[in-house]
Amino acid sequence: MKQIEILTKQHSDIEKIIREIEGLKNDSIKENATQIAMKINQLAGILKIHLNSEDKYMYPNLIENTNHKISQTASLFVEEMGNLNSIFEDYKVKYNTMSKIISDMESFKENTKNVMAALLGRLKKEEKELYILL
Repeated sequence: MKQIEILTKQHSDIEKIIREIEGLKNDSIKENATQIAMKINQLAGILKIHLNSEDKYMYPNLIENTNHKISQTASLFVEEMGNLNSIFEDYKVKYNTMSKIISDMESFKENTKNVMAALLGRLKKEEKELYILL
C-alpha cells in the first residue's frame, strides 16, 4: 500500500531528526542549543503533517474498519498515544529557541528524553503492530 510506504518514510525522517537532537544534546546542550532548537522546529514541521494526518484521517478510518483486529488495534493506539501531538506541541513551545533551552537545561534534558522516547515508541508500535495489518 502506497500510503504505508509514505508513513514509513516519514517515520524514518522523524527518527533521524530525533537521533540528531539526542546526539547534539548528549554532546553539549549549551554549545549546541541553536542547532537543537532548529532541529526541534524541523521535527515540529514533519510531525505536524504526520501526526495530524494519522490522528485526523488514518486512525478514524481504521477504527471504522470492518476487520475487528484493525479496528481494535487502532482504537487501542488512539487511547494510548492519541495525545502525543499536543504533548509534542507543548514541548516545542517550551524549547523552540536557544534561550529557552539554555534557561533550564536540566528540565530540557528530562523532557527531551521523555518526549522523544514517546515519539519513537509510537513509530515502532505503528510499524510492528498496526501497519502490518493493513
